[in-house]
Amino acid sequence: MSFDMASTAKLTPPFRLVATYFITSILFFLAGTVLTLINYSDFQGFYFQPHILAIVHTLALGWITMSISGAMYQLIPVVFRVRVYSIPLAYLQYFVLTAGSLGMIYGFYEFNISPGFVTFASIAFLGMIAFIINVLMSMAKVKEWNITAAHFLTGIVFLLVAVSIGLLLAMNLQYGFLMVNHLEILKVHAHVVLVGFVTMIIFGAVYQLVPMFSLSYNFPRGFGWAAYFLLLVGIVGYGLAITLGDNTELSDVFSLVMVAGVFAFLVQAAQIFRKRVRRKLDAGLRQTVVSFVYLGLAAFAVAASIALGPWKNTPSADIALSVGFLFFFGFIGSLILGQMLKIAPFLVWVRKYSSMVGLTDVPSLHEMVDQTLSYVQLYLWSAAVAVASGALVFSYMPLFLVGCSAMTISAIIYAYVQLKIFRS
Repeated sequence: MSFDMASTAKLTPPFRLVATYFITSILFFLAGTVLTLINYSDFQGFYFQPHILAIVHTLALGWITMSISGAMYQLIPVVFRVRVYSIPLAYLQYFVLTAGSLGMIYGFYEFNISPGFVTFASIAFLGMIAFIINVLMSMAKVKEWNITAAHFLTGIVFLLVAVSIGLLLAMNLQYGFLMVNHLEILKVHAHVVLVGFVTMIIFGAVYQLVPMFSLSYNFPRGFGWAAYFLLLVGIVGYGLAITLGDNTELSDVFSLVMVAGVFAFLVQAAQIFRKRVRRKLDAGLRQTVVSFVYLGLAAFAVAASIALGPWKNTPSADIALSVGFLFFFGFIGSLILGQMLKIAPFLVWVRKYSSMVGLTDVPSLHEMVDQTLSYVQLYLWSAAVAVASGALVFSYMPLFLVGCSAMTISAIIYAYVQLKIFRS
């Protein structure tokens, strides 16, 4: 992807806005990994536990959503040449979403499902609605639609569905008015968030960011479009199957459709990397590749569990936790960590040094990142996720503790590297 830096700079939001989202996401990421370590023994058996719900929402609302929000506010002007609809609304979203998320996380952790919890859930919902409105109004000005635009728009629509279901579930915990199984609707909520929203946005962003950072051109996009439609059909079909009461054969079929979409994406990603001009991969792009490996492993595990039923002598709850952990930390986590090693120095460099080019010596993007610590973080995180996910399959908690400890150390290193970039 090429663009005129001078004209793009006039469209992009203030650096402070994007940096605020990214720095806050780093703090939530640290909090989430520390909470995972402290409460590691809760990751046994059933997943509907207060501490696990608190950890998931710490990472989903505070880390992933904050990261996506900052990235989209930066990417929309760069990719589509349009301004973000409302900068004040973006700031309002930040404060409202942060307040609502903190209240929800506390409520889940203490399992204090009071009217106050529903209030904080409603506040978080309003923050997400502000984000949805801002993105939709921004993209309404887009003139040339492409595969990334399709993913972004679809992801935002799924986000609206997901947060609506989430608020409904929060209210049901307090008032118990739903006439259907709460846990079955929770499955739909989780799938719509992670596949419909997060994965759609990530896939769309990958089709722009990876070619830009690896200098990849003239690659076909057929498998990318195939992945898009397979995920779309899969998540809609899965949600309807569960909602209508079929939680076995039909939902499994649509799960396999989503798995097919994942593998189509991986083929597309491989084509992008094969066409790259920059042959050597730095820490950020290597961690991105690792995320694709973990995505493939998670998809394979889902397909295997459907084809074989519960694995021999392995409870299905342990399999679900392991696959979820692999997808959440291995795929989403590794991709965010890797891409932030590319995005953060680029943003800071453009803000601080772009006007000095040709007038004085300026550092390269490579020099703005502590490469030694970045590689330590990459290898430690990659190994830790593998160890922790494997330990969950066999419910061997001492090994899971080792994995969580290494993940926390890696998170601290990542936070140090990122905050050093933003302070430079």
